[in-house]
Amino acid sequence: MKNWLSIYNLNIESILNGLSDNVYFIDTQGRLIWCNDQQAKSYGFSPNEVIGKTIAELGELSQWSQETIEQLYKNNELIMKMGTPQIFEETVQIGSHIKTFLSHKNALKDSQGNIIGVIGNSTDITQKKSLESIGVNFEEILNTLTNNIYCLDKDGNIIWCNKNQALSLGIPNPAIFIGKTLLNVAEILNWDTTFFKELQKNNMEVIKSGKAKICEETPSTADGSKKTFLSHKNPIFNSNGEVTGLIGIAVDITEKKLNEQLIGEKKQLEKVMESLHTLASSLAHELRTPLVGIQQGTLGLEKYFSKLIESYQIAEAAKLAIPDVPIERLQEVLNNTNKM
Repeated sequence: MKNWLSIYNLNIESILNGLSDNVYFIDTQGRLIWCNDQQAKSYGFSPNEVIGKTIAELGELSQWSQETIEQLYKNNELIMKMGTPQIFEETVQIGSHIKTFLSHKNALKDSQGNIIGVIGNSTDITQKKSLESIGVNFEEILNTLTNNIYCLDKDGNIIWCNKNQALSLGIPNPAIFIGKTLLNVAEILNWDTTFFKELQKNNMEVIKSGKAKICEETPSTADGSKKTFLSHKNPIFNSNGEVTGLIGIAVDITEKKLNEQLIGEKKQLEKVMESLHTLASSLAHELRTPLVGIQQGTLGLEKYFSKLIESYQIAEAAKLAIPDVPIERLQEVLNNTNKM
């Protein structure tokens, strides 16, 4: 069998030091015989400063209460007595702060199966307990936000999203998305290939570069309509500084984009109206010159036409040789001239 640890130049200690949880070994006397870097850091010291000290000595160093010291001894003694794994909530004081840890402990045995101490790993749940004390948790808080929040793993798969992320895309339950690949989501919402590739490109750019990115994304929703989101994407790092995924916050700017479009169309219409006004003014100027001549001619007809009719009637009474013109027609022309 290959020794993969030696192939990759690793040992158990380096692996345990890479964990974000606290890991420690305690002997039957309650003495810390080894701990990882994170455990020592949680005490506020380096491993060399705490390894070899008893729980009582650690308590004095970190100013734990006597009650805390006694509780830690009691939990460890129970593990060594029963020889089976147990889970405890343990509260200790770190400097001026009180922290709560969820501790998984089991009996530490030698090659003969004899119990020689306790092996434990503890997770800091202080923030979680603080929120629980007021009746809320992180997920409930994130689900009350109107922004969309989502987390992806390093392969771009959805590991969590809040309710608003699902609702904004027309899906009532975020559980439908969780655990799905982007391709699965694209199939559910009938995304076109172009948008799917663009979204995947944006996500992988953040994950591969380890740098944040802000972009506009326009997916289609369950009812076929499109929405535009301003997405802020940030990489998620583990304790070793490696990118393990991304967290995104997206704001719906569909209405804002529509308003911007309407404003643009209004400005374009105003330009068209201004051009039409200029054209109308030019046409009015061109038409004004012949209309003035017509107006002057009309005034002349109105002034002299009645005299022409009177002269025609005198000539007709005198039996002069004149063209035969219906006097009624002449009178009609005069009446229409007066109306202009």
